[in-house]
Amino acid sequence: MKRRPLLILLFLLVAGGGLFVWNASHDAQAESFVMVDGSRITFQAVTVGTNHSYCFGNVFQRLAARIPGRLGEITHGGTVFRFPTGSPTDVILWFRQREDSSRTNDNLVSPTSGTRSKVYCRIKLKDDQGNGLSGGNGRSVGPFHSGDFAMFVFSTNVPPNSRMIRVRLESWYGTNDWRISGEFVVPNPLYRKQS
Repeated sequence: MKRRPLLILLFLLVAGGGLFVWNASHDAQAESFVMVDGSRITFQAVTVGTNHSYCFGNVFQRLAARIPGRLGEITHGGTVFRFPTGSPTDVILWFRQREDSSRTNDNLVSPTSGTRSKVYCRIKLKDDQGNGLSGGNGRSVGPFHSGDFAMFVFSTNVPPNSRMIRVRLESWYGTNDWRISGEFVVPNPLYRKQS
């Protein structure tokens, strides 16, 4: 008699845990675009504030990234990237860049040597009225053990009355020849309805 409620509770805990893992392992807005150099850029997340961080790892590494201190640093496997900014209203959009392994790409900053050659991609941000947003262009950090890179772009002037942030990825085809590779919108985390 007492076993039935215990089995139901155990079933609900397992189902709830499975749902959490499944939900955490799927990106809600997995916008992905192939650039001219063959690399694939996938949107990951938006953060806001002065101390930005994002974990690019799998669901277990994301859980481990929440563990404070040295233990969290060891268990998340080097998949957390941080970037400090100056204002609590600064917005960062995080991307993952996967290079085309069949080509030799030299479009990213090497974190070890600090050298840069051609940049084949740029990211532009606009508010929902079409006004350009200031801030930095895409920057690369990383790489991961897989060879993928984390990329981010930040803005310092996202208006709180704009519902969305419009994102445009452009590929470089030659001198002064940038072409759109993809566009999408993300909700503005600073949005406040005007009263």
